[in-house]
Amino acid sequence: MWTPKPLNDKRIAAAAPRQKEYSLWDGQGLHIIIKPSGKKAWRLQFSFDGKKKLMGLGEYPAVGLKAAREKAHRLRGLIAANINPIEQRREEKVIREREKQRAHRTFRVVGDEWFTGVTANYRASNQKKVLWLLRLLYETLGDMPIEAIRYADIRLALREVAEKGNVVTAHKMGGKAREICGYARRNGYIDSNPADDFTKDLPSILCVWHRISARRGPVRPSSARQTGRRPRDATALYRLLSA
Repeated sequence: MWTPKPLNDKRIAAAAPRQKEYSLWDGQGLHIIIKPSGKKAWRLQFSFDGKKKLMGLGEYPAVGLKAAREKAHRLRGLIAANINPIEQRREEKVIREREKQRAHRTFRVVGDEWFTGVTANYRASNQKKVLWLLRLLYETLGDMPIEAIRYADIRLALREVAEKGNVVTAHKMGGKAREICGYARRNGYIDSNPADDFTKDLPSILCVWHRISARRGPVRPSSARQTGRRPRDATALYRLLSA
């Protein structure tokens, strides 16, 4: 059996291009190919499931002789463990691409996606109201990957607004967060909706109603019936919720 003489940097550097591509072997399947263009690249030849395989290890001199040998040694370990290194590299590439997509798919990106699809037929005034709520949500959640958002993050964003006395606005924000996260779940971006139970840690809207009533005073039911209008406290709450 032919055993090649191990390579050295001097021999690799001196290898000149020829009319056709050729290889210099280091041993155990590791070799470097010299292309007619003058480029030099490492390859590892191995057998897997009874078939010959060829795997690239990078270009020389970016990947030097020592690094190429270390890579080849690591890959031989995978082969010995019955793992196809070519398939593993493909899987790792897919995982990296998914991670990039996840990092790019922030709450802001998904929120804008949702807004474009859902509000196309809204009046301009209603679109402005939704955009205002989105901007408030984006202040805390905008740059977070949608997949990384948890209920605690939603709660923090809403509490910051509610604690300033803007309870109704916080509830509206929570409603939009729930819609956006629901859109993300339906599209397979997330497995569950972290905003589903947003109301449990917010003051009840009824508290707001009672405060409005206390401020303005009760309205006699008889007068409301005579005018055919809602009592003032109910009308104020209705306007707050529908704004």
